[in-house]
Amino acid sequence: LSSSVTPNKGICPNATWAQNGQTVAGGNGSGSGFSQLNGPFGLFVDENQTIYVADRYNDRIMKWKRGASSGQLVAGGKRQGTRDDQLYYPIDVVVDQNETMYICDYNNRRVQKWSRDAQSGQTIIRNIAAFGIARDNEGSLYVSDWSENIVKKWRVGETIGKVIISELNRPCLLFVNFNQSVIVADQWN
Repeated sequence: LSSSVTPNKGICPNATWAQNGQTVAGGNGSGSGFSQLNGPFGLFVDENQTIYVADRYNDRIMKWKRGASSGQLVAGGKRQGTRDDQLYYPIDVVVDQNETMYICDYNNRRVQKWSRDAQSGQTIIRNIAAFGIARDNEGSLYVSDWSENIVKKWRVGETIGKVIISELNRPCLLFVNFNQSVIVADQWN
């Protein structure tokens, strides 16, 4: 990757990493307890190193504070369903500076917005096989549509997204850097 797309803020060019990883969320077998995950997929790490995990098979989003031995349920977790307080196979999550979560609720074909401490979400994007989600520094949302093989961008206040990348083959998770360059995991290409 060129330096224009490599997230290098605060990382020295010759940095090294430990050979062995450390479990920071889950790690207690597959399950539905607050110290367990079941089919975790997308995650988001905020500036406080709090981790938000899309816990697919438990139909919930879990929040893990740094050093915590168990997580906190912050969205869903009320069995799979279509109500605003339910999720059905959430696959990815991104969180803004106000702790508002934007969730790819894959099997409900929607993106939900959950405010901090909310008991339910608000559907902000409908009829989309939302598989990956990211935000840029201006607050725009980027969503990969796994079925339509595209990535769309919604600027703040817009209700209709604009196709910004097409001709993909099952786009999954994505990342938007500080230059608004979009990096997409294009699963079948």
